[in-house]
Order: sequence, then C-alpha cells, then structure tokens
Amino acid sequence: MHKDLQENFDSIHILYIDDDEYIKKKLESAFKLFRCTIDFCEDAERVGERIRENKYHIVLINVAALKNGLVLAKEVLSINENQAIIFISKSDDARVLYNSIKLNISGYIFLPLQKKNIVAVISKVAHKLFMKQKLEAYNEELEELVEKKTQELFYKSFHDTLTGLKNHFALSELLQQEKDIYLLLLNVDHFGDINNAYGFTVGDHVLQEVSKLLSIVKPSNAKLFRLNSDEFVFTIEEQLSEDELEQILNSIEYFFNETEVSLDDNIETRISFSIGVSYGRGSELLHNAKIAIMELREHNRGTYNFYDEKSLFLTKQQSNIYWIHKIKESISTGNLFPYYQPIVNNVSGEIEKYECLARIDDLDTLIPPIRFMEAAKVTGMLPHITRTIIQQSFEAFAKNDYEFSINITSEDLYTEYLEAFLLRNAKKYEIEPSRVVLEILEDIASLKESSTIEQLSSLREKGFKIAIDDFGSQSSNFSRLLEFSPDYLKIDGSFIKNLMHDEKSKIICEAIVLISHKSNIKVIAEYVHSAEVQEAVKAMGIDYSQGFFFGKPDHQLL
Repeated sequence: MHKDLQENFDSIHILYIDDDEYIKKKLESAFKLFRCTIDFCEDAERVGERIRENKYHIVLINVAALKNGLVLAKEVLSINENQAIIFISKSDDARVLYNSIKLNISGYIFLPLQKKNIVAVISKVAHKLFMKQKLEAYNEELEELVEKKTQELFYKSFHDTLTGLKNHFALSELLQQEKDIYLLLLNVDHFGDINNAYGFTVGDHVLQEVSKLLSIVKPSNAKLFRLNSDEFVFTIEEQLSEDELEQILNSIEYFFNETEVSLDDNIETRISFSIGVSYGRGSELLHNAKIAIMELREHNRGTYNFYDEKSLFLTKQQSNIYWIHKIKESISTGNLFPYYQPIVNNVSGEIEKYECLARIDDLDTLIPPIRFMEAAKVTGMLPHITRTIIQQSFEAFAKNDYEFSINITSEDLYTEYLEAFLLRNAKKYEIEPSRVVLEILEDIASLKESSTIEQLSSLREKGFKIAIDDFGSQSSNFSRLLEFSPDYLKIDGSFIKNLMHDEKSKIICEAIVLISHKSNIKVIAEYVHSAEVQEAVKAMGIDYSQGFFFGKPDHQLL
C-alpha cells in the first residue's frame, strides 16, 4: 500500500486555501513521508493569481472556514475547468454537498481531520489525475503513431516500393490536372529476357539501376514515375518546341546506348527503351503513349514514336474493333456461312471435292476472309469461325457423297477442341471422317509444335485427311513436310498464277510435284483461272485443280 501511495503522491503539487494553522500542520504531517509539494494561500483574493502562476494538481478549499468557499471554487474552475478541487468541510453541511455536486468537485475531507482520511482522499484524487494523464499521453502517442502510419501509407500509396520513385497512383493524380503536359512512356526493351535468363531478383536489381540512371538523365523540368514492371514515365509540364522535345528523347537514347547496367559483379549489359510520346491532358495520355509504343514495336525498338490519332496502326485497331463486332453479330444472326469452291480431278475431269470457304453477308455484300481474319486472329475469334463453318459444312455434305475440306488454324489446334468437335458432328450428320480434309491455314512452320503433330496424327488415325495449304511460300520446309507426310499438298497460288510467263514458278511447281509424288502426297493447284494454265497444270502431273476456271465459290453446290 505504501508503494501505491508513493506513486500517487510522487511530484504532486497541492495548493491549500485558508489560514488555519492547525489544518496546515495536519496537512504537513500527513504528507511528510511523500515527495509532494504543498503551497498555502491565506489570502483568498490572491487565489486566481496563484493558480495562473503555478500549475497545481489539486486545490484544497476549506469551505468550512471560508464564507466564500463555493464562490472561490467557481473562480478556480473559471480559470481551469478541469482543475481537481477537494473540499474540507463538515460532513453534515448539506448546502455545501449539494453545490459541490453541481460543481463536480473531485473529493471531500471531512472534519475533524484525520491523517488517514487526508492521505486516502488525496491519494484517490491523485490516482485519478495520474490515470487521466497516462490516458492523455497514450492518446497523444496513439495520435502520433496514427499520423506517422498515415504518412507512411500515404507515401507508399504514391511511391514504388522497389525503386522509391512515384508510382502510377501519383501519375494518375497528376493527369487529373486541367493542364496540357508531355508524357514520355519508356518501356525497357526485352526485359522479359533478363528475367528469364537471370531470375526475378536480378530483374529487380536492373530496374533499380535503371531508375537511378533515369534520375540522372531526367530533364530538370520533368517528373519521373515508375509504372508496372518495366515501364517508366517522364512528364513535362512546360511548353517545348519540337526540336527541344526531340533533343530530350535523343539524349535519353544516347545516354543508355553509352551506359552499361550491372546484372551482378561480373556481368553488365546495355538497356534500351521503346518510348511512346503523347501530349495533352487526362488519363488518355498514358493510353495514347502505349499505342505509340505498340505501333513502334511493329517495326523497331530502341527509339521513340509520337502518338498520331490518324496513324495506320490506329486505323487498323479501329478496323479490328469493327470486324470483331461484325463477326459476333454474323455468327449470332447466321450471316457467317461457308461458300463452296469445286476441286476437279485432273484425270477424270470430274468434280470430286469442294473447299469450304468462310464468308460474311453484310447487307447483301459478301465479305471474304481476307477482310476479317486478322481481326478474328488478334481477338481469339478464329475457333468460333471454324466451329461455325464445320457445323454448316457437315450439314450441307450430309446430303451427298463429295469429299470436302475445311480450313483450320493454329488457334484451333492450340485450344485442342477440334477432334472432339469434328467427331461429334461426323456422328450427328453420319459422315465418314475419310470424306473430311483439314487444311492447315498456317505455313508448314506451324508443324513445329509437338502438340500440333500429336493432334493431327490423332485426327488421321480417326480417318480425317490433312492438307497443307499455300505450300511453296518462303516459310515452307520440305523436310518438315516429309516428316509429317500429309494427304494433300496445295501449291501456293502465286506460282500457279504466274505459271505461263515465269520460268521460276514453273521450276518450283515441278519440284514440288516430284517430291510430293515420291512421298505419296497428292497435289492440288489453286488459282487455276484459264484453260492454258489448266493444261500446264495437267502436263506437270498435278492431281487436282481449283480456281475460277472451274467455278467461283458459291453458297450452293454445283
């Protein structure tokens, strides 16, 4: 108990208001064992002055002796509304007790004074004061901690943890300004190769080094940001001439051409950027700069490109958007369907098979694949087109005995749906798989994928036939052809078209026919457009002919 009392009284400062010597001695006697200070004020008129000059923890007012004790308490509280006040009073003084409740007095020491009671009441009030102080101190620490953490979170929200640069949130905030700025988006060329070759730890180290170098080369009027992964941004809010802007871009390019970045203690490399430049205001600036980089990387890297809303790249993108909607609409409305072009046996002269070619009916205008296949490829719609053509072609050829070929793409093989879909339709329309020829639209290089070979081999085992389309183009490969050994080979149409007046085309066609026949592969000539070309094709021993000379693609079978 003594220890608790000592803690409560330690450094406490008390003011006693009264001139009663007896009570003074009682108080001094009660507190002599504790480290506390007690001041005495005999003149009630000087109480306000004393309280303003000193900060007292507790004020003792002898309301039993002072006629104006309650008034004095009100004066003290008017100076400090939180001042702890203890009344020394008679226990039966109802008026004092009633008014003290209204004043929220902290405690009472009743007469006659006893040392034990004095210590107990002062200790209790002091304990409350110290607990209040601790709570206030804790709240202050908590507020400081919250403020510190808030500042840290705010900093982290707007700064990249890896490099310390401002991040994409900070850039987004900047782009909300109603002010035109230049935005330079710098994308590290071939950064994925560094991650793949050396690991992500080295990759992160490279990004840190690059951020330091960018801080060095940063124009004095620019701000630097790091976005996702290997993307950085310079923003410049000042007006620049075209020459000034190009000088900045050339300086960045030259600096990194001449500066090596360490991968570790023994390996160094040089970094280049593809830089997209846009000007204006708003979040679209970043989007436009990315488009400029995409357009640049179709042809080049390690340099810069300015966003141009009239560029061929954007025109192509807009065309793709149009055609992807048109494809979806055509599939849902039944306006995407196969047209059939006959393929003639050059021995019998009879139509023996057909090729099924995709067409879109757009307001009574037939759209060939060359217009929409690129959009379908980049948006993943090729398998949807293939499924539609397969289903409609199987339905059409269920009514006859012709063989028919359908073009398939690498995307059809990568998604690995083809075999199950073909077998399901073959069963539904009661068509023998041997009547179905699958033409690989891509060049022979697509056969490099092991999964592609496995799928095509499995399809052949199920009875389907395989044809290689457009053979003879620059990517064609005889060794791959012989390794796979398809059922049919279609000579690239450019050679057939030039057959009558280009000796080189004739030699290539003869070589293809010779090697194919020695490999038990039948040959089909496309783009046969005249009787003269057909005679030349037959003279070479080409097995089948296809082209406008025999019939254009049509929605109806001949």
